[in-house]
Amino acid sequence: MKRVNPVERFTLYGGLCIAGLSAVLSFASSYVLERDLLETEWTSTAEILAHELGERKLLPSSGASNFLQEPAKYREIFNPILRIPDVVRIKLWDRQARVLWSDDDRLIGKRFPGNPEVQQALAGRLAVVLKSLPKDQEEYLGVPFPQLAEIFVPIRSETAGEILGVVEVYKLPTRLFASIHRIRQVVWSITIAGGLLLYVVLVPIVRRAYRKQLEWGARLREQAQVLEGEVQERTGRLVHLNALSQLVASSLDQQPVFDYIVRAATELIDDTVATLWIFDEATRVLTLRATRGMQHPDLHGVDRIPLGAGVVGGTAMTGQAMAVRDVAADPRIKNPEWARQEGLHIAVFLPLTREGRSLGVLGVLGRFYRLFTDSEMDLLASLGTQATIAIENARLFAATAQQATELSTLREIGQAIAARLELSAVLEAVVAGAIRLLGSQHAQILLWDEATQRLRYGAAVGPEAALVRVQDFELGRGITGMVAQTRQPMILDDYRVSPYALPEFPDVVATVTVPILFEDRLLGVLHSHTTEPGRRFTPDDLRLLQMLATQAAITIENARLYDAIRQHAAQLETRVREQTAELEEALQVKFQFLASMSRELRAPLNAVLELSEILLGRTGGDLTPQQERYLRQIRGGGERLLDVVTDLLDVTEGSGGPMGVRLDRLVVRDLVDEVLEPLAGSARAKQIELGTSLDPSLPTVVADHRKLAQVLHHLVTNAIRFTSTGGRVTVRTRLVEPWSSGSVDSSGPIHQPTDQPVHVHGEGKFAEFVVEDIGIGNRAEDPERIFREPRQQVASDAPRHGGAGLGLVRRLVELHGGSVWTESDGEGRRSRVIVRLPLLTAPPPPPRVLIVEDEALLRAQVADALGDAGFAVSHAPTGAEALAALTAQPLDLLVLDIALPDVDGWEVLRRVREGDRTRALPVLILTGLDAVHADQVLAMGADAFLAKPVSAQVLVETVGRLLRRRAREALSRSCPATSADGQGESSSEGGTRP
Repeated sequence: MKRVNPVERFTLYGGLCIAGLSAVLSFASSYVLERDLLETEWTSTAEILAHELGERKLLPSSGASNFLQEPAKYREIFNPILRIPDVVRIKLWDRQARVLWSDDDRLIGKRFPGNPEVQQALAGRLAVVLKSLPKDQEEYLGVPFPQLAEIFVPIRSETAGEILGVVEVYKLPTRLFASIHRIRQVVWSITIAGGLLLYVVLVPIVRRAYRKQLEWGARLREQAQVLEGEVQERTGRLVHLNALSQLVASSLDQQPVFDYIVRAATELIDDTVATLWIFDEATRVLTLRATRGMQHPDLHGVDRIPLGAGVVGGTAMTGQAMAVRDVAADPRIKNPEWARQEGLHIAVFLPLTREGRSLGVLGVLGRFYRLFTDSEMDLLASLGTQATIAIENARLFAATAQQATELSTLREIGQAIAARLELSAVLEAVVAGAIRLLGSQHAQILLWDEATQRLRYGAAVGPEAALVRVQDFELGRGITGMVAQTRQPMILDDYRVSPYALPEFPDVVATVTVPILFEDRLLGVLHSHTTEPGRRFTPDDLRLLQMLATQAAITIENARLYDAIRQHAAQLETRVREQTAELEEALQVKFQFLASMSRELRAPLNAVLELSEILLGRTGGDLTPQQERYLRQIRGGGERLLDVVTDLLDVTEGSGGPMGVRLDRLVVRDLVDEVLEPLAGSARAKQIELGTSLDPSLPTVVADHRKLAQVLHHLVTNAIRFTSTGGRVTVRTRLVEPWSSGSVDSSGPIHQPTDQPVHVHGEGKFAEFVVEDIGIGNRAEDPERIFREPRQQVASDAPRHGGAGLGLVRRLVELHGGSVWTESDGEGRRSRVIVRLPLLTAPPPPPRVLIVEDEALLRAQVADALGDAGFAVSHAPTGAEALAALTAQPLDLLVLDIALPDVDGWEVLRRVREGDRTRALPVLILTGLDAVHADQVLAMGADAFLAKPVSAQVLVETVGRLLRRRAREALSRSCPATSADGQGESSSEGGTRP
């Protein structure tokens, strides 16, 4: 039995429902129309009947009560009405009993309950009700329309118009209604036939539409499934690409990116194996960096593929994607057995390129036979793009880091090269730097010899160094000769087949060579080569070697100039030494002559003074006033002449050779009394009062007895000489605390008998001697002039001058590590000469000097020179050891070289100046840098600069000068004035910081 589909069933039922609905609608419409017509007709009939009742005045005013009492009369009144067509009966209304009485004999006196139509008539309104006739009455009456109208007409009073009752009328349908009934039957039949016809016509149409709908639904479901799959695929792809983009942006590590790429490929393309190969430009080899989906991960040694080999190498070399339809049978697959084990059938390999450069290959191999779809290829292209971005980002970061490392390495190499002045050391540093920069096995420098027009050995590092050492090259021979001839850098990636290859070097694989030029002048050639198979030099290697060659050219030229200067300096030093010896010999002869003449003069002068004292003592008899005056003039002139001769003798003794001090503990009062006692007579002669003011807290001092007494003697003598008659000269002493005038260093340089400066460690206190007088005073510009060389005094009232005595005072005070200066209230007023000496508790130890020098020979020479001069010398060959020594023990002076193997001299100097304990430590830079760098050295914080080589005499003098200056600076913190020597000093061989 054929199964009816839902559409046919729906069509059948729908047609039937439409037919039925049409019939119902037609019947209802005809019924409504017929009812309206009946109501219209019978309403007019009821109105006519009511009029007739009124015209005939049939109802008495008594109403229903009369009717009940006189039924016969009632019939007489109502019979005419009952004869009216369609009138059925009359009902009277008894208001008191509230009932209706019927005119029917069978119903006389019967009370009828009320109904809505009767109630409507009793209210004075016409009521019409349509009723269906029973079947037997319909046939009996013979009417074509089985309905009649029951009309209720109200009966009104003649006078008051009140309702007395109701006339009930039955109205049968007319011919019009019969026509309407027939029309309704016809419409009903037509409606049923139309419904059947509609069903017969619509079923095939609906069936075809249903089939189309089914087909369209299937297609739509299929398309929806396809679209849903595409949406899911694209969503997964976007999720992976978004995660991959974030990973690429957040990390410079390539490996996590590579792993994620192959994982995304296998997750988005089912039943596949993904591989990622990265290309190395240096070795020109593709290396397998990431895999996913392998069941047998052993590739049997094919994880490194040369460029151009197989399908992977071919993809990288051509930059074009390659597809393989049968992986196991394709000869370009390097490991078909592995492919068969994995069950792989089809593969596609995509190149990873950037601006024409090959970066790698992304390979996806499937375990199916179908081709990869366009969507899958787009996905792989997107993954390849992300891999390219990751590789390029990592490459740029690595290049930036590499450039920073290269620049740092070049700076370090440049500093190491610049710190060396000997040509051989410079060349060795250059080739060592080339090996460090390029990572090659061999580097060499060949120097150009203008005389022979050949390249000669300079320095070499590597296995072939011994072979290169005995060779020289003509222009055009070999790669080095060609570079020297063309003055152009060259890279040979395959040296063995190059026309410049030499048979002496069969193992060389690749070379890089650059010329060394200085102001377009050829100095030599810098060359490096490698014996590592597959190694190639890149343009970056060439650039680095050129930068190194540029630095080397300047340093080589400086080294050559240094050699020339050193040779010239040696010649000059020899000449200076010879001339110095001659001058010293002449000066010694002169000083010996002056000393001899001074001694010769002192003997007769002493005799003259003694005789004049005898004569003035009246031992030879009385003298006339004129004779006494002459004798006093003779004695005064003799004393002055004796002072001059004594000063001259002291100066010649101090200038003629080493002048040291012998320290002893002295009682201050005894020393002052010893000085003042012989001068009391001169003071009394001028009526000058000699006084003292001694600090009881300064009972003793440690000093050279003779020299300190000589200092006080000269100062008191000078004060008496320039103090007016009746004046006063006072010697004061006091103990100066370090905090009284500011914190100062408690030590100063002391010269012992060997004339070596010694740094004294005291308690930070000072002994101060002040000689004060009221004499001619000093002008503002005179305080320093009185300590200079003596001049001729042109007037008795001229400002005081130092003579030989005060010039000697400064030297004697400085030998004790002290300082001397003058103060004056103005010309013609009070003046003071102040001597301040470091207060010692014991004879001082020798100064401690640290020598920092990496060259052993030079370090030994400097140590011997300073040791012979009486210094306590220690040494450190490196900057690190020097810093350790500075923190381990206190030092008095640092001799520092700049070019040190680990921590250079600049860093050591910086840390010395930043340290709290070493900030004031004198630093002497002794280096091979040329003299034009002296200002730089001093600006960095050094106190003095000497260029290598230096004579022992200049070295010792410079060290002594630095120690003396340090003492003066320490004293100046507690003194209102400083000596004139406190200003900067310099020598012809270096410089000193002011």
